[in-house]
This record gives sequence, structure tokens and C-alpha cells, in this order.
Amino acid sequence: MDLSDIQFSVKDEKFGKSYEGQPLMEDEQKFKQVPPGYSLTFGVKFLMKNPPKNVRHFYLYMDSSIDPFEDTYWQLDGLSKSKQ
Repeated sequence: MDLSDIQFSVKDEKFGKSYEGQPLMEDEQKFKQVPPGYSLTFGVKFLMKNPPKNVRHFYLYMDSSIDPFEDTYWQLDGLSKSKQ
């Protein structure tokens, strides 16, 4: 299965802002050819110019044409900022 089709976004439900995510993968080939039953862990980066201090109203959404995640989302909690 090719996971590169999955799109990630974080939405601030309070203010209606949405941010697109970029998957962080060590080996792009493994990401594009995931065998059935195989587990793959990776991070997703969201760039925000002025990230809010409180993310209680933020939800993670995933969208894919290969396996639609209809009405599936997760509330974010306990996030930390990454310095770059």
C-alpha cells in the first residue's frame, strides 16, 4: 500500500483555521510500499507562524483516496513546540 496519498491537516475548531501537515519519513520507499500487516511509525510536521499556546480546540484529520477516514479525527493534547 502507498501511504504517500494520505493528507494530514490540523484544524483549529475555535477559529476555523486549518494547517496542512508534511509526513517526516526516513525511507520514502518504505512509505510507498507498505506490506499488508506491517506497522509503520512516523512524525508529521505542521508549520505555523504564530502557534497558539493552547491547542485544546485543535483536531488532527487524515484524508486518503485509498482508504477514506470518514468523520475520523483526534483531539490534540499535550503537544510541545519543536525548535528549528
